[in-house]
Amino acid sequence: MGLLGKLFGKEKSQPYVDAGTALAFKLPRSLNLPDWNDGLPNYTQEEIAAIDRRLSQFQRMSNRELGGEAKFHPEVLPKIQRMLAG
Repeated sequence: MGLLGKLFGKEKSQPYVDAGTALAFKLPRSLNLPDWNDGLPNYTQEEIAAIDRRLSQFQRMSNRELGGEAKFHPEVLPKIQRMLAG
């Protein structure tokens, strides 16, 4: 649904998405994962450095394959980043 639907409360309900989101916030509490806030992990400096290295490696590989600077579509970029961070 578009912006007007959201403004007037006519947005489609997606209960399975809502349930999945709620579960993502409940799991860290129930599994006693204190390093996770609001359903997201707090990465250590070493983990952040490792993720940054992996993202840089992927960018360099992509650049080599294309023979120039690789650009990624904004809708795909977060998926690539999550996959590499994982």
